[in-house]
Amino acid sequence: MTWHAKNPRVQNTFAHPSDTEAWKHFDTTFPNLASEPRNVRLGLCMDGFAPHGKFGSQYSCWPVILTPYNLPPSMCMKRPFMFLSLLVPGPKNPKGNLDVYMQPLIEELKQLWEVGAMTYDISSKQNFNLRAALLWTISDFPAYGMLSGWSTAGNKACPYCMDKSKAFWLEHGGKVSWFDCHRQFLSHDHPFRKNKTAFCKNKAENGMGPHIMCGEELWKCAKDLPKATDGPEALKKLKSAKKGWFKQSSTSDNTSARKDMAKHCKRRQLELVNGNQTMPKAPFALDKAQKKVLCEWVRDLKFPDAYALNLSRCVNLQACKLVGIKSHDCHVFMERLLLVALKELLPLHVWKAITEISQFFRDLCAPTIKLSDIDRLDKNIAKILCKLEKIFPPAFFNSMEHLPVHLPHEAKVGGPVQYRWIYPFERFLNHLKRKVGNKASVEASICNAYLMEEISNFCSHYFQSEVDTKAWDLGRNVHSVVENQHDINIPEMFRVDCGRAPTKGRLRFLQDLEYDRAHLYVLANSGILGEYER
Repeated sequence: MTWHAKNPRVQNTFAHPSDTEAWKHFDTTFPNLASEPRNVRLGLCMDGFAPHGKFGSQYSCWPVILTPYNLPPSMCMKRPFMFLSLLVPGPKNPKGNLDVYMQPLIEELKQLWEVGAMTYDISSKQNFNLRAALLWTISDFPAYGMLSGWSTAGNKACPYCMDKSKAFWLEHGGKVSWFDCHRQFLSHDHPFRKNKTAFCKNKAENGMGPHIMCGEELWKCAKDLPKATDGPEALKKLKSAKKGWFKQSSTSDNTSARKDMAKHCKRRQLELVNGNQTMPKAPFALDKAQKKVLCEWVRDLKFPDAYALNLSRCVNLQACKLVGIKSHDCHVFMERLLLVALKELLPLHVWKAITEISQFFRDLCAPTIKLSDIDRLDKNIAKILCKLEKIFPPAFFNSMEHLPVHLPHEAKVGGPVQYRWIYPFERFLNHLKRKVGNKASVEASICNAYLMEEISNFCSHYFQSEVDTKAWDLGRNVHSVVENQHDINIPEMFRVDCGRAPTKGRLRFLQDLEYDRAHLYVLANSGILGEYER
């Protein structure tokens, strides 16, 4: 728990939340708490799941999970260190009543912050007063609106731009568009600012991006807000939202999108023809033959073990669609596959723009990120979004396409993305979902199974290393403990189990070229030649 204080840090490099501005600002603001490295820094995640699956009865269960950030990267965000602290019961979504359910946990966190709890430290064999601080919350965008109270719908959905947002309503599409909201983040002399044809027609951009408020400024804005909901205004918004719902299609490139594009943009070649019924082919669209080529390419992909889902199961060649892809696999597709898959299917300028946004997310999600890289990403993301605005219609740009412009700032404040994204918690929720034994008592099943697992995890640390327990789990692909694993005369790569083959295999002799390559690989990666290198 004191790793964050003892670990040597590389200047201007973020590899852990303890390297970031938020952590350092906290240490400066609260020196009494920071002086004790055993005090816990926490992250809170809240998300809902359906324990009965898609085809069961409608039921929504909302666990609240706490995880400590004092731990080293090899232990941080792992399942044994995720603690189920609160379980909001179903069957309905808590929505606006979430703050009521959160009160017991909030009181306990306030007590740990203000008073603390007497705790025994086994390493030093002494008692100390343990205090805790909540650094941030982790959730998807809809749950963020429930947790923070900030509406994530409408033209003020962005929690950074707030009332300075330039989003507007699409009359035909029936939704809010964040099109042409990113030129304000460019430098003053950028040519995109004066362009009146590629973005909103007859419009130049002379403004600057909105100021990002600090905590005190946000508190001044929110402290006097009433808690009651304006009934007539809420009803008006609900009616307009329903009206837009029935207008929307399953794609952002439809007749309504083309009509809105004709109203806001100068793109004659993409406007509707033949009595507003025929849509000219857009440069970013794929025809059926190209879709089939893409689906066949995805079907034949092979990934390393546990890297991604078997995407061949998601391919529907008859409909030329990809169905059932999980959020993590979309992440892999966006970062690694999209730029390769579309290189020969799209025009060069479209492929370059998509490649740049893919590279942006790939660099942003690196396990270690430098401050210079964050500044570069912050400078480039506005240009990338502007390039996408020159290609796609206004209906394509909702709040999700706008939020990447603020992600480099969050990386600078909070550090590497993998400590703040929701994927580990989604896996934990799936783990909880499998513990529902009694469908009539969902919460009781989860709580009882979780308590038993916590007890077994705690007790497993007191067994000897040769006893097979969860604390000494070898992993899913490890066959057995390798003999002579502590023999320093054996190269390190042979002191660990290389896994087991998926099939029985067959015996054959290596050719001379294969043998030489294997020999060279061992020499290059074992460190044996380190003393001879200059």
